Amino acid sequence: MSKLILDKAPNFPLSVELKDIDATVNEWVDKELDLSFDGKRLPTFKLYSNQRINEYAQSWNHLDETGNLLMNFKAITRENNPEHGTSQGSYFNIPGNRDYPMFIVPILQENGLQAYDMYSMKQPFSVDLVYSLTIITNKYELINEMNMLVNDKFKAIQCYVFPNQHPMPLTLESITDESEYAIDDRKYYSQTYKMKLKAYIIREEDFKVTHLDSRLKMVLNEEEPKQGRRVEIEEQEDRFNKLSTIVNIHLPSCDNEINFTMDCDLVIDEIEVDNIFDFAISVNEEYIDPQELTNLYEGDNVFVKISKDNDFVDAILTLKGKNPNESIDNEDDAEVSLDEKPTEEVIDVG
Repeated sequence: MSKLILDKAPNFPLSVELKDIDATVNEWVDKELDLSFDGKRLPTFKLYSNQRINEYAQSWNHLDETGNLLMNFKAITRENNPEHGTSQGSYFNIPGNRDYPMFIVPILQENGLQAYDMYSMKQPFSVDLVYSLTIITNKYELINEMNMLVNDKFKAIQCYVFPNQHPMPLTLESITDESEYAIDDRKYYSQTYKMKLKAYIIREEDFKVTHLDSRLKMVLNEEEPKQGRRVEIEEQEDRFNKLSTIVNIHLPSCDNEINFTMDCDLVIDEIEVDNIFDFAISVNEEYIDPQELTNLYEGDNVFVKISKDNDFVDAILTLKGKNPNESIDNEDDAEVSLDEKPTEEVIDVG
């Protein structure tokens, strides 16, 4: 389940750069401001300079089969000097170029232990991009139709484009007319629509993944579960002279919940599961996140509910840790037989 949390979904937002924004704006102009004349769509040409469109028109190299200038088309340009963005008003980015945590994802490592990956990113920086959309035509009705299209798109002050799924507002700044120019003694109409896009940039190098080790380990056990009592506590010696305690919670086939009372204190270091793909634990009628379950105390009422991989097979959920109140002597400290380390003690519950 941990491996599938982000299955078929991006771990980070998609990056967005100037080339992505330009491509999206060009596509928006071509599809949303679509004009046709005599059954033919007006093409949209991308011009990579902020020169005036009439300067292009003087040496325009798009001709028809008879050598006449093709007049009915749209062209879009962008100013080459993007300025500091105003999407955040007059505010600038927070100094320091720090990484901001976004979310933490549990992962199941190859050794069967559970750890975490923390996903973080730097603050995006904003830019204002100014685009100029120009229509050149010898048909005045196309000018009228273009004006209606543009004003309809901006009737709510701004519209949105979505470079790589990021919403960015586009506003209409001005409309200018350059129809006084003529080519080959033929009158043509030219109108330019100046638009400002309040954009922001997210680069791939702004993303960061930090691996975090978890103190609480999740272990998948492929062995067959033990038959017998439903809850048992095994106590063993450890090298720190604190009594190691293992709580085995057995759930027979077709049974998915159990309630019991702790008769000792337990500091949990590790959780193992067998034939269990999900579980929930309630302590004293309060549900506890398994990752935050670090201590159980004598007298605690514990309720466990699980979901099995196979409902017709027994399942075991094991809590491993230490009893902080029980100290024992090791072999080196034993002076008489009464001081020797105790044998394993099993306490059956319920």
